[in-house]
Amino acid sequence: MADQIQSQAQDSGELGGGEGTAIVQPTDQVEVSAGQNNSFEDLATLSAEVVIKEGETRAVQGEVEDSEGAALSSTPGPVQDTQSNANDNVSYHKTRAVQGEVEDSEGAALSSTPGPVQDTQSNANDNVSYHKTRAVQGEVEDSEGAALSSTPGPVQDTQSNANDNVSYHKTRAVQGEVEDSEGAALSSTPGPVQDTQSNANDNVSYHKTRAVQGEVEDSEGAALSSTPGPVQDTQSNANDNVSYHKTRAVQGEVEDSEGAALSSTPGPVQDTQSNANDNVSYHKTRAVQGEVEDSEGAALSSTPGPVQDTQSNANDNVSYHKTRAVQGEVEDSEGAALSSTPGPVQDTQSNANDNVSYHKTRAVQGEVEDSEGAALSSTPGPVQDTQSNANDNVSYHKTRAVQGEVEDSEGAALSSTPGPVQDTQSNANDNVSYHKTRAVQGEVEDSEGAALSSTPGPVQDTQSNANDNVSYHKTRAVQGEVEDSEGAALSSTPGPVQDTQSNANDNVSYHKTRAVQGEVEDSEGAALCSTPGPVQDTQSNANDNVSYHKTRAVQGEVEDSEGAALSSTPGPVQDTQSNANDNVSYHKTRAVQGEVEDSEGAALSSTPGPVQDTQSNANDNVSYHKTRAVQGEVEDSEGAALSSTPGPVQDTQSNANDNGDWHQREQELLKKIEQLEKFKNERTEDGIKLELKVREEEIDLLKARVRNLETELQAALSKPSGKNHEMIENIKQQHEELLSKARGMIFDKTKMVKNQELQIEALTTQVQSLKDINVITKDLLEIRNSEVKAMEDRLKAMEARFQVEKERYGLVLQRAQTSTTLNDDLKKEYETQLAIFKELRGKYEQRVQALVAENTKLKEIANIKDDTSG
Repeated sequence: MADQIQSQAQDSGELGGGEGTAIVQPTDQVEVSAGQNNSFEDLATLSAEVVIKEGETRAVQGEVEDSEGAALSSTPGPVQDTQSNANDNVSYHKTRAVQGEVEDSEGAALSSTPGPVQDTQSNANDNVSYHKTRAVQGEVEDSEGAALSSTPGPVQDTQSNANDNVSYHKTRAVQGEVEDSEGAALSSTPGPVQDTQSNANDNVSYHKTRAVQGEVEDSEGAALSSTPGPVQDTQSNANDNVSYHKTRAVQGEVEDSEGAALSSTPGPVQDTQSNANDNVSYHKTRAVQGEVEDSEGAALSSTPGPVQDTQSNANDNVSYHKTRAVQGEVEDSEGAALSSTPGPVQDTQSNANDNVSYHKTRAVQGEVEDSEGAALSSTPGPVQDTQSNANDNVSYHKTRAVQGEVEDSEGAALSSTPGPVQDTQSNANDNVSYHKTRAVQGEVEDSEGAALSSTPGPVQDTQSNANDNVSYHKTRAVQGEVEDSEGAALSSTPGPVQDTQSNANDNVSYHKTRAVQGEVEDSEGAALCSTPGPVQDTQSNANDNVSYHKTRAVQGEVEDSEGAALSSTPGPVQDTQSNANDNVSYHKTRAVQGEVEDSEGAALSSTPGPVQDTQSNANDNVSYHKTRAVQGEVEDSEGAALSSTPGPVQDTQSNANDNGDWHQREQELLKKIEQLEKFKNERTEDGIKLELKVREEEIDLLKARVRNLETELQAALSKPSGKNHEMIENIKQQHEELLSKARGMIFDKTKMVKNQELQIEALTTQVQSLKDINVITKDLLEIRNSEVKAMEDRLKAMEARFQVEKERYGLVLQRAQTSTTLNDDLKKEYETQLAIFKELRGKYEQRVQALVAENTKLKEIANIKDDTSG
């Protein structure tokens, strides 16, 4: 314990120091600032504080770290930073490419000039983290109420009247790292990495930038306003949080959430926010374009490009993930009002909530998911998004091809113009999920009261005032299957598969169509009304839920849900919703046409295109599954009113309800397989027995006839005469003819027997194949059970780890308490020793004074003796 005490001797030779000095044994490197309270009550905090060291800058640019009120003013260059009237902390670490990373946080007001990545904030908090940028474009994340206003440029950031924290890490190439924090006021001129702050705190962290462009993250209330460029973001009077993740191709990902009002023009990645909260995190940008995520009410206004996003008076949350191709992903959620220009993926929302998740887009077109009453209005463009007066949440995931994914949800109002993927919603909820689109066309599933009205095409669906449930399964040939039940009134026009119902229940199941035509299943009173077009969807006054996942081909996926009002013009995938709920799920579209599922009263109104669907004042549930050929699958459910015109697959339903249980269907399918096996076996045995019996009877008849002819021949021979000779010749000729016929019959029967044996072998092979399929299905179920068990084991392991960590945390707290107690004991001991020291020092002083007085007396006596002797 004595080794833990560190004492300093005073210059006067005293053993003690001042009172109140704390004894600290650091567990880690601890940086203690002047005036800091260093009692053992803060031991846990002090133990975790590590001294920040400057990173490793090994190239053209160096590192700058300015903190606690440093005023910086610099001129143009690749890394420029100016601060005034505030605190600035900048750390540069491990930037390995041309562009660095910028993270501005806590209300920084940014104002910069043009470039591919520009960010400006004012009157708000901004937090920007850059992570893993490995390609041409970088990432921008501005957070915590930063108001952004910037012009074009690769990476530019200006902040004022707010807090900004920027940390730069791992800059090893042309550009360096800058970290400005705690109220630093930055003012700089154009360059690839520029940042300006004033009257606020700025924290920017740069991480792992390995390519031309860096990463920028603006969050929590940043208001963005920017001009055209591949990645531009502007925020004002709001919070902005944008996360960028894994952008590996030309285009990045954009996710706007929680009531963000978006208004943008064309451009690859552009984002503007105002009067709202925005959180944007950039991560893992590895290609030409980066990722932008604006969240929590950010108002975005930007110019044209393939990915553009504008928000105002709302919350916006955008996460970018895994964009590996030309186009990125856009997800707008929670009431975002979007208004954009034309392109393959366009989304506009207003006065509503919008939630859009993008997942696994691997081909030309991306995915769009608008949900929960989002009002969308957009114009053409590959990926454009505008929101206002609402919440918007957009997550981008795994875009690997030309087009990205867009998912807008929670009351987004969408209105868009022509393009391969367009979605418009208003005054309603919209949730759209896209799944596994691998070919030219995507999948659309609109549900919860979507009203559909569309134009002609191979797959068209319209619903109103009713519920509609349509399931598509296993289309294997030119024509599909239609089954209408429970008092369905059908009225349709010419076409290979057309179905119309009104005021009744209708259940249509399509199975095993794998060629030109798809499958349509409309049930329980859905009223369908649609016009020609492959797949088009429009909704109004209803809820729409659409999720897009795994788009791997030319066309993407659109999912609009929960009351999204959609209004769009022609295109391969168009969806419009208003004042209603719509649920659309896309699954496994692998060919030219996609899948559309509209449910629960979605009101849809759209124009012609390969995928068109319209719903109104009703519920519609449509699930698309396993479309592997030219045409897709459509499933509309729960009372959707459908009315359609001629086309290969058209269905209309109204005023009824439909509900499908997939687990029950799976069990029924297994039972049907077993019954089919038994039936085929019994039928084969019975048929063989019947054929054998018939052939035996024929042989007996032929033998009896031969015996009769032989008897007649012997009778004729017993009567030799001229007439008998002629009779014999006639009988002989008849016998020869009969024998030749018998030979022919025997040959035909033998050939038939061989063919039937071949058929029996083929049927036996089919039965064996079905048995193998049954075994494989059981094996898959066992694999799924084993996966579930493995997940349970992992959960138990995680719970055990959590318990261990909890116990370890308790031990740490106990150690801290023990250390605090020991510190108090040491302090008391120190005070005791100090009092003893002071007492001894007083006694020593008295003793010294006594000795001095005695010495003086002795000297006086000695002097007297000397005087006397002298």
